[in-house]
Amino acid sequence: MVTDKDDLTALFADARQGARPRADLTARVLADAASVQPGNIAAPRPGPGWFARMRGAVGGWPGLSGLAVAGVTGLMIGVYATESVDMLLNGQLTELTGGDSAGLMPGIDFLAISFGEG
Repeated sequence: MVTDKDDLTALFADARQGARPRADLTARVLADAASVQPGNIAAPRPGPGWFARMRGAVGGWPGLSGLAVAGVTGLMIGVYATESVDMLLNGQLTELTGGDSAGLMPGIDFLAISFGEG
């Protein structure tokens, strides 16, 4: 009984005994391949980095500076004006936090630290 493995083995044995290409044919093929291959190609220029892509996404330097100013403004409003915001919300912020909304860092007076008082 002949199996697929025996057929494959016989096929490989026949291929090993087959005629090899002539040396002049091999040389011509390799010479043709060398003539077709490109010479010195300049390396591709790397694209912009992630910061340049982000800067372009927000509108360049003007957009990036506006985003930075908005972030700092929001931080300052959050740090210095918690009582004002609580007053505008009719005390809801105090109810949500369970007490003094400015008591997140007790014992630190932000205005005294930033302006050098006290």
